[in-house]
Amino acid sequence: SINVITLDLRRNLLKWSVPIWLRAKLDGIRPDVVHSHLEQSDLFVALALLGRSSIPVHVRTLHNVYASSRIPLPAHKWLAERIDCSVACGGVVQDAYPYGGSRICRIDNG
Repeated sequence: SINVITLDLRRNLLKWSVPIWLRAKLDGIRPDVVHSHLEQSDLFVALALLGRSSIPVHVRTLHNVYASSRIPLPAHKWLAERIDCSVACGGVVQDAYPYGGSRICRIDNG
């Protein structure tokens, strides 16, 4: 079965507690795969997985060419080392993201 976990955060100050909350959830359900969308979620999942003895496969979806401008460059490089697979929504997105290397694939929209 697929467990979907969503948060309804209305205050930015609460966002940095997300990795702690998420880690507790992941420890409880012990998933084989975690799939994140958008760079903020990618970062939260990667932080939540730090130091776990059993680490699920982390897949993320890259939706647009502007993703790399929203978080600092060092954070993108750090994420690229930890995410198992990045899925780009189209060739333009795949070509624009410089940190995917061989672990990026493309699924065209539509």
